[in-house]
Amino acid sequence: YSEEEVTEYTAVNFVSFAALTSRFLTRAKAVPHVERIAVANISSLLAVMPFANWGLYASIKAARDQLLKVVALEHKDDPRVRTLSYAPGPLDNDMQAEVRASIGDAEQKQAYSDMHSKKKLVKTDDTAGILCTLLDDWTFESGAHIDVYDIIGLPSQ
Repeated sequence: YSEEEVTEYTAVNFVSFAALTSRFLTRAKAVPHVERIAVANISSLLAVMPFANWGLYASIKAARDQLLKVVALEHKDDPRVRTLSYAPGPLDNDMQAEVRASIGDAEQKQAYSDMHSKKKLVKTDDTAGILCTLLDDWTFESGAHIDVYDIIGLPSQ
């Protein structure tokens, strides 16, 4: 990657997230009678486990997770505020199709292709519902990283 590409990727995927999180928390906390203030980050297994060919993506996902852990600590005395990094799983979506078509790692390409052909990719509606349930239940620890497979279990081969 060029320096410009890294800078742009970081600005779009981390700097904007950090600024939005800060503004949201400042404004939400100023609204009277707000009982719950949640900041949910769409994370990834790659935030906690490295894979070849995913350097920028994994690094930014890890940075966003870490930012929300810090925010959780900074608001530990305010029970209204919770942060959550949610890894929705390998989704059956356009990004996954692009990964299968373009990833340079033969092992990962085969694994993702197998998940697709065996219908093991996670449906977006299913994982979105799980995230909504987590937020509604309000039992997650602030700052947590929760993977969809923590909820539904690993798929059988």
